[in-house]
Amino acid sequence: MKTKIFFLLLLMMAINKIFAETETESDKADITGKVSDAQTKLPVEYASVALYNIPDSSLVAGCITDENGIFRMARISEGIYKIEIRFLGYETLVINNLHVGKGSQTGELFLVPDLQALQGVEITAERSTVEYKIDKQIINASSGINASNGSAIDVLKQSPSVSVDNDDNVSLRGSTDFLLLINDKIVVSNRTDVLKQISSAQIETIEIITNPSARYDAAGASGIINIKTKRLSTTPMNGFINARVGLRNKYNGDVIFTNSYKNLNYQISGSILSHNNFSSSTNSLISSNFDSEGSVMNDVERIRKRFNADIHPQIEIKLGENTLLSTGLSWMRFEFHSLINSDYTHTINQASNYYISSDDFFLGANQLQGDILLRHDIDTNGHNIVFSANYLNWQGINDQDILQHYSTESFEKNDLQLNRRFYEDHYMNQWEFKTDYKLPLKQNINAEAGIHVNHRFFSADKSTTQLDIASNLWHENLL
Repeated sequence: MKTKIFFLLLLMMAINKIFAETETESDKADITGKVSDAQTKLPVEYASVALYNIPDSSLVAGCITDENGIFRMARISEGIYKIEIRFLGYETLVINNLHVGKGSQTGELFLVPDLQALQGVEITAERSTVEYKIDKQIINASSGINASNGSAIDVLKQSPSVSVDNDDNVSLRGSTDFLLLINDKIVVSNRTDVLKQISSAQIETIEIITNPSARYDAAGASGIINIKTKRLSTTPMNGFINARVGLRNKYNGDVIFTNSYKNLNYQISGSILSHNNFSSSTNSLISSNFDSEGSVMNDVERIRKRFNADIHPQIEIKLGENTLLSTGLSWMRFEFHSLINSDYTHTINQASNYYISSDDFFLGANQLQGDILLRHDIDTNGHNIVFSANYLNWQGINDQDILQHYSTESFEKNDLQLNRRFYEDHYMNQWEFKTDYKLPLKQNINAEAGIHVNHRFFSADKSTTQLDIASNLWHENLL
């Protein structure tokens, strides 16, 4: 009998504990909200959020906002609290008597820039050229030495993670196998050519992501370079025009015009660039063996011409409080022309032969791209769904002509010795459709899902032909 009573008491104590724990858990709640700049209405990233008890001001919980300005504090006991939000350069935001209950949401909270701290201070320094975040580097294009001149490649040279060789080939962490994005849209055409076409004046920032999430294609093994162009302005009307002229047919310029009317924003931007570079050099080589002596004297003149032009119209329409529709077109033209002329003397045992050669190379490409994006924010906590479609057409050619003539001692052309030509044309057409869904679960933890459909057609024709001097006939070899 005593044994039964003992087990009955143990059972009642266990049941009481379970109900007590259940009741305690039922009193817990989550707090969510969003922090934005009061002037620009942009989210404030990495702001600190602290929750205090009202009676003794003891700290209960704390967190930081994510890239969308969203914060979340989990399993907070129901009650009345004080919340403080701080970030450098802003006034501290204090909310007293915050009631925490089931599914508590503070809504969108706005931080006001701390103008008092800046009163009487003249700011002469620009923001840092390269900023380091938890998961990426951000290059501020407007802070670099090439902010008003050059291309995206010139801006990328400012990052320690990016290297650029003499032919403007870009490597990320020592590898050319990276993914290139423009405003979060994947670029599938020749990345070097595209980077050369984008004027630095059109770039706001460049993100270098070395540890991308699974939502991106696996093609970028070494990481992602994401170019963010200057965004649409919400002011009624503004714009600017830049123009620069230099010697030897060097000039470039860019223009941006934006306007806003009710729920409609639109922008037209464009740029043009022409750079010509001239150089000359003299090279000599002497060789000898038991039977003969030889030398080569070479005088070289190089001309390199680069031309870029682009235009980008964009439109944004707010379809509702939480829905945004944006669409845009982009046309780019890129040309590179290299001409190398050389006069050289080949001497063997004091008998000299004279030659004139030229290497004429041309690279050109046109790109047309159109995109449309529909974004719906389900709530203010970063819960959203995005639909996007993209069309890309790329056409380009490579053309090279190599000539070599015999010549007199005074370098006047004689008979043709060699004529070789290389020609390549390439064409690409692509359609892309994407759906991305994001659901924030906890602080810095998100559930993401998506569908990506891609159709790509690519063709290339290459040929090499060489002139047979004796018969004056061209012989073609298909590559």
